[in-house]
Amino acid sequence: MRGDPAQLMDVFSLSRRVNRKVTQNLWCAWIYNLIGIPVAMSGLLTPLIAATAMLLSSLTVIGNTLLLVRRD
Repeated sequence: MRGDPAQLMDVFSLSRRVNRKVTQNLWCAWIYNLIGIPVAMSGLLTPLIAATAMLLSSLTVIGNTLLLVRRD
């Protein structure tokens, strides 16, 4: 920790970006479940396809979160 007040604005900026990413990731997961659950209940989804879709969903969330590392 440093005594520089300008860092406080950086922390607020980062917190806004993190909250935005969390919201995006929640929406992504919600849409995945909205589509995946009815398809699985209808019997059209094999376990292999379901596992692959879940993996892709997780990778999408991770990739979206890694965009926080990128500097604007």
